[in-house]
Amino acid sequence: MIFSEIYWKKELAHTYRCLVVYSKMPDRSYDFLERKVSNALILSAVLIRKLFAYIEESYNFGVEEKYEKLYRSTLLNMKIDTISFEYTSEEEMIYEHYFSALYSDGQKESLNIKVLCNQIIHSYVWNIVHDKGKICGFIVSSDKYKDKVAFYVDIYNWIDAIKACVEETRVADVL
Repeated sequence: MIFSEIYWKKELAHTYRCLVVYSKMPDRSYDFLERKVSNALILSAVLIRKLFAYIEESYNFGVEEKYEKLYRSTLLNMKIDTISFEYTSEEEMIYEHYFSALYSDGQKESLNIKVLCNQIIHSYVWNIVHDKGKICGFIVSSDKYKDKVAFYVDIYNWIDAIKACVEETRVADVL
């Protein structure tokens, strides 16, 4: 079980390094950079979910039971700071509307990493946010929640979460 994760973690480590570079690049080539960041964000969410599936599978079969409980309680319960925006429009969600016309002012919220991965993987609302010529975060809401809430995630909060998954000691020594 543990060694099956190595390939996914190597890919996640590569995605992590790419996001670190992209987050520091000036967005002069806006379309190129936005496409690269979007791809890396979605891929990282899929890879994290894949790793969590291995964790849950090994936990369910009793593999390394004592260590798994600790591991499960740290990574699977990781929270990421976001800003949530409640859907306030009475109109049906149409993607072309302006975000501010549909959602309320933001509230700070800590979101479980698995929930955030699901939001990214099943995204309906998706926007890369730029500030002062650099990418600073993204707004996401899944198809299921588009009429309820959207989340702004700081790019560095997401990068830190990926780093925590990559550096988890159970597999990091093998890399």
